[in-house]
Amino acid sequence: MDNIGRKISAMREEKNLTQSQLANLAKITQATLSYIESSKKNPSVETLSTIYAALQISISDFLSGTKENNLQSSSELQQLVEAAPSPISL
Repeated sequence: MDNIGRKISAMREEKNLTQSQLANLAKITQATLSYIESSKKNPSVETLSTIYAALQISISDFLSGTKENNLQSSSELQQLVEAAPSPISL
């Protein structure tokens, strides 16, 4: 999970955005973004989606890279899916 926060931070910096600017674009608090970037909080899939949209990147763009990075990212994505709340059964 650490890698997701570092990637978000790096992409934010590549786009010359502050945490506050990206948080505003993603409609999350700066504190939430800070926790995600420092790996103190695991983002929900919905939060990741809004961050990616604010950075103007797709999930596949975010996950692309070397084969090693892709394998690590796939593992991280699986961890997110497993950590997501279960749907309510009726």
